[in-house]
Amino acid sequence: MAGSLTSLARVMAGVALVLFVVFVVNQTAQVVTLADRLSPLLGTVVLWTLVAAYAGTGLYIGFQYVRLPKPLRPPASKDSPEYTRYLEALKARLRRNPYVHGIPLETEADLQRALEELGKRADEVTRSTALQVFLMTAVSQNGSLDAIAVLAAQSRMIWQIARIYNQRPTARELAALYANVAMASLLSRQLEEMDASEMLQPLLSAVMPSTLSAVPGMQTASIIFTQAVLSGSANAYGTLRVGVIAKRYCGSLTMPEPNALRKAAFAEAILMTPSVVQKGAETVFDLLKRAAAKTLVDSTKTAATAVVDTVGRGVEQIKQGAQQVASAGAEKVRGIKLRWPFGRGGESAGGEDEPGS
Repeated sequence: MAGSLTSLARVMAGVALVLFVVFVVNQTAQVVTLADRLSPLLGTVVLWTLVAAYAGTGLYIGFQYVRLPKPLRPPASKDSPEYTRYLEALKARLRRNPYVHGIPLETEADLQRALEELGKRADEVTRSTALQVFLMTAVSQNGSLDAIAVLAAQSRMIWQIARIYNQRPTARELAALYANVAMASLLSRQLEEMDASEMLQPLLSAVMPSTLSAVPGMQTASIIFTQAVLSGSANAYGTLRVGVIAKRYCGSLTMPEPNALRKAAFAEAILMTPSVVQKGAETVFDLLKRAAAKTLVDSTKTAATAVVDTVGRGVEQIKQGAQQVASAGAEKVRGIKLRWPFGRGGESAGGEDEPGS
């Protein structure tokens, strides 16, 4: 079983590496071509700058990986003669771990307490990564890009958990972990084909006001919200499961049995899922509510601006019309004055005295 998982992991890693290299080369070629159109010298500078950046990144990652101590191989059981030596080596390593500084490490119970403390930190990293994956996939809902993003997030999470325990995972552990990543991806695809309303109705009732769908025009928002929560939940659960397996591999006093490990990871991930999904669903709902409110406000502002502009133009036209009427009336009055036919006291008709003067 371990050999097949290792072979599968090697094949998956090789395919992923080839696809990643093709993607990087393609993007680099586009950037260099764009820079070369501006200036051939700029294209050359951009090309070698990117090559140096890629080389530096690869060397840094390799250095950080090699820098971590080799993993301690726990014995198969506590009855093994290697168990005592393993405990002593584990004590020496934990004494250098800053996360358990101050915790006594004399007995096996002390080691269990120290590993539980590290496990709590690993759970924090796992929940945080699962929430990030939930929000990322719930908002994006782009299958291919989501798979790459989830794989990157889970790989980073495994690395962080390994650093918490101050050791690097072995090839066998990585094979098991990435096999679970693949299993989580398959689970995500299966969940996407299920009825979201049946699976998430209890959760949706807790995080979404019941009056939302009753508001005219909000039925579509309810559907979008449900689809987002479904996609995010599947990927968050897969991430939690991978994180739990990584934690149990790194923090066990004896070598975990694969079947028992999978069952324990399933149970623990299920218990951690509701809090992550509820927090993520509330965030997605707030984003959806904010976007809807902004759209409504923008539409209202646009309509109000149009009304104000229309009223303003109307008022301006009325003012101009009133001025024209007033000007015409003044000219009329002047005409009447000039043609006034009556004089006063025998004055000639050409006199310019105003009437009544």
